[in-house]
Amino acid sequence: MKKTIFYSIFFACLSLVLHACYYDTEEKLYPKTLVSCDTTSFAFSKDIQPILAQNCTSCHFKGGESGGINLDNYASVAQSAKSGNLYGSMNHANGFSKMPKNASKLADCKILLVKKWIDTGSLNN
Repeated sequence: MKKTIFYSIFFACLSLVLHACYYDTEEKLYPKTLVSCDTTSFAFSKDIQPILAQNCTSCHFKGGESGGINLDNYASVAQSAKSGNLYGSMNHANGFSKMPKNASKLADCKILLVKKWIDTGSLNN
């Protein structure tokens, strides 16, 4: 009888101790502060051109147009935007070459800025 009570208390305590132990990932304990993605105002020269210069024009430039696409000037970028190729490739959409080639997709904020710019008429501002 004493052994039964002892084992009951022992297993009850053990289950409480084990239940209290858990494993959290660093992301859950210390979430990274999200950088806001302001898409309320944007311009080709201030937002879109720097994104393309940083991620695209090393391959897509005049005289070295990879895939026949030049993204180092407004006229060419606007043409690619109007055809749907710019956004489709950046967003890794089906039927488009995923860009940047052999690399992960650009940050969602950058893609969203390009999409908003295209949706508002691809202005040269």
